[in-house]
Amino acid sequence: MCQHNAFKTNMKTRFLPFMLIFTCLIFSSCADNPLQPVSSEEEQRVKAELNDRSFRQFDPSKDADKRKGVILDFFNGVSLWAQYAEGMYALNEWEILSDDYRIEKAGSEYRIYFQAPRSQQIPPHHATIASKPQASQSRSRTFLIARK
Repeated sequence: MCQHNAFKTNMKTRFLPFMLIFTCLIFSSCADNPLQPVSSEEEQRVKAELNDRSFRQFDPSKDADKRKGVILDFFNGVSLWAQYAEGMYALNEWEILSDDYRIEKAGSEYRIYFQAPRSQQIPPHHATIASKPQASQSRSRTFLIARK
């Protein structure tokens, strides 16, 4: 019985160096590129590139029976629309709107933060693919956000 307990103790201590190395790697990866506010010139450049654009992601696809959809629009500020639908019905739908947003950067990654956001939950209703209002899309260029 003593050998069995000693074996368990040796197994635990054997993995301790791996756990320490893994923990150090996690901490170092988080500390490499902290997010920093961008300069006002860079912020204006990024906002000009995003102006009148729409980014869409559907999982697994926009035609799937059960699907999740997210649309990020940059028309008159920024709006984030999300929907979960089954068949022809949107079961959960939310929209978050903001007149302005701020930008931070870490390496080549940009993050946007809504300023004074407003949100609304849209009641369940009949849906086709995505029932987000289509009025502003005639001016938009649509891009698919790819997963890494």
